Amino acid sequence: MADTKITALTSISTSTDPANDVLPIVDTSDTIMAGTGTTKKVTLNQLLGAGGTASLGTLAVSGLTTLSDNIVMASAKGIDFTATANSSGTMTSELLNDYEEGTWVPTDASGAGIAFTLLECKYTKIGRAVTIQGSIQYAANVNGNAAKITGLPFAYVGMAPFSIAYTSAALTGGVTTVAYLIGHFFDGPLFYNSIGTQTLNSSLSGGTIWFFGTYMI
Repeated sequence: MADTKITALTSISTSTDPANDVLPIVDTSDTIMAGTGTTKKVTLNQLLGAGGTASLGTLAVSGLTTLSDNIVMASAKGIDFTATANSSGTMTSELLNDYEEGTWVPTDASGAGIAFTLLECKYTKIGRAVTIQGSIQYAANVNGNAAKITGLPFAYVGMAPFSIAYTSAALTGGVTTVAYLIGHFFDGPLFYNSIGTQTLNSSLSGGTIWFFGTYMI
């Protein structure tokens, strides 16, 4: 088949399958093909791949581009920032490879079986940083065990001090604020009042704790 202008080719009819119709290819760098008009043939499916989607080794985008769908990353892949300047510290990774948000269910880990009313417990994970927020209402109790909760959406790495939270219950010394820590000899938040005394279940009886904090995984 000699070289033919596209406008001179026969149109693909609606009764054929465009995905399987062959496209004539002439390799102009091959002097034999170019001289004789010999062609190689490839189907649209071969160009796109078995799934009918293009597979590109690299994609360079210049300028502002608006996409009409999500960018789907393979597992452990993400946005690579190695082209940016590093800090004065020791850099260990410049790959942002995860984002997730959802809800989590804290439960009593003090051994007392205290029932919680969960008013709102959410999390957002960006890379290795997990931010949790929520509120827990304690059931009425007289238990003297130290208040502990478990059920974090991801296991922590190291100790993580959290922000001050507020409780509607009057704690030891009449204070109404409570600090909490993750990883202080335990795999979940431990509660302390603002004067450094560990909070007991009985101190939180009928009370509600509002909390917010970030930890690393």
